[in-house]
Amino acid sequence: MDLSPESIVRVRQFKAEDAQRVQDLFVAGIGYGVGSARHQVLRASLTRPNSLIAYFLCAIGLSLVLFSSDSSKRLLGAVISAASTLFFFVHRRALSKMVLNHANNRNIRDLHDVCDHYKLASNGPDNFWVVELINRGKTRGRVVGCVGLDTSSIPGGTAELRRMAVDPTVRNRGVGKLLIQAAIDHAQSHRVTTIWLTTSGHQTIATGLYEKFGWKRLNARSRLASPNILADWVDGYLVDYVLAL
Repeated sequence: MDLSPESIVRVRQFKAEDAQRVQDLFVAGIGYGVGSARHQVLRASLTRPNSLIAYFLCAIGLSLVLFSSDSSKRLLGAVISAASTLFFFVHRRALSKMVLNHANNRNIRDLHDVCDHYKLASNGPDNFWVVELINRGKTRGRVVGCVGLDTSSIPGGTAELRRMAVDPTVRNRGVGKLLIQAAIDHAQSHRVTTIWLTTSGHQTIATGLYEKFGWKRLNARSRLASPNILADWVDGYLVDYVLAL
């Protein structure tokens, strides 16, 4: 879908009839497609420490296989190369699965009842917006982006920016900017003093956009908080940001 001169882009509050489209949009924007978060994460992970170590070990192993005259060293080199290659692909598979699990809307309770979770009827600091692309002459269009502002789990005066998703077909067309500006304007009008968010540092386009709006990086961590010890080795590279209003 193109943002052509024949189209109107409108930011509005979420409506109940948007529910399925928002769920589908979140899944597509996070998990699937060339412009999805998963695609960006997998591409960026190629230069992360886990991958660099795998490249290095594989190179050492191959050099032993190709240049050593000792059969035991050649065997060791083959084992090192095979093990590092296996680690590389297993890690990428685990990283992909981690992002897809995040995108799976069955695991996201707030998207199944947006009106209630974001207290849309109360006209308070919580809210949820969509960007709608409308062809000229029409009154309704297609939802191509969404974001929420949530105060349910944090102290007064602070909100979390959540569920930012943009249709991959309209990436880099200003949809994200419209959503962020709507959230900031709403927060300021409701005396919210701080907005924080967590995103993947692999998504350099997204992090760059947040920083342009004034978000400051607090810290970065490589792993998700997970009760599954076996998942701790996956390099999720999560970054926390805060915006003072």
